[in-house]
Amino acid sequence: MRLSKMVTLLLAGFLTFGSLNSVAATKHAKAPIVKKLDASKKKKAQAVKSSKTFAKKVKKKTSVKNKHKQMASQHFQSGTASYYADEFNGRRTANGERFSNAAMTAAHKTLPFGTLIEVTNMRNGKSVVVRVNDRGPYSHARVIDLSKTAARQLGMHHTGTAKVKLAVLNKNKRELEDS
Repeated sequence: MRLSKMVTLLLAGFLTFGSLNSVAATKHAKAPIVKKLDASKKKKAQAVKSSKTFAKKVKKKTSVKNKHKQMASQHFQSGTASYYADEFNGRRTANGERFSNAAMTAAHKTLPFGTLIEVTNMRNGKSVVVRVNDRGPYSHARVIDLSKTAARQLGMHHTGTAKVKLAVLNKNKRELEDS
């Protein structure tokens, strides 16, 4: 019994003092690295301050009237587009209006209803302007669903899908009033 208690105490002491020594050794070993990280953090902080100053200057020069012009040239998203089947004609969209394959409309997962988007077919360079009035597409591989008329104008109605580039022309009226 005494022997087992002694072994337990020795083992506990060894583990306790051994771990304290290793902690002290790692503190000394890490000290120069921490100083190097502090120096790199200072450089990053200076870079961030200078970029914020530059960004503030740019914002002051930009007028509210020119915001939507900048957004039109701004690339928003790219990926694969598809178009609605004829069976969806006349059904209600997510914003409550009736879908028409003859209208220049689209479904997007995140953009607000009423947003105008310029959709450009990357294969042939053709582009159209559509209005977001629905949610979708529900395929993860697609970024936008277009009406059949928009798909025809883009030259993708035979293939069914096309690689496209999206650019936001404006946000809906409520978001324009807020900004």
